[in-house]
Amino acid sequence: MNRTRPLSRLERRQVLDVVHFAAELGEDAATFVAASNAVIAGIAAADAICGKALGVRSSSTNHSDAVALIRRAHGGEAAANHLKALVALKNNAAYEPRMVTSAKSAEAIQHAGRLVVAMETMLR
Repeated sequence: MNRTRPLSRLERRQVLDVVHFAAELGEDAATFVAASNAVIAGIAAADAICGKALGVRSSSTNHSDAVALIRRAHGGEAAANHLKALVALKNNAAYEPRMVTSAKSAEAIQHAGRLVVAMETMLR
């Protein structure tokens, strides 16, 4: 069963702040830090999208639940696929920096950027 919790307007705003902070740091940092920041930004953007559309964000420890939730919130596969790609990189970006290549980092930044754009469009 998917676990969710309510996401208040203040929390959505805080998530948006985290998204912008993490996205701004991205490309100027080392490769694995950029990838880690992209993962954080993408997850935060997904939380904001779910919060706006459904009033909740995923609190499950199973990342596939968050992917399913954003699929419901955003109505399609694009956002879900971006989040899925980011969570697949999450552990390596956080704990195994030598496993994160420049190409993987660039892909993560691109996936996060697309989620940020979707979030900003939705929150307008």
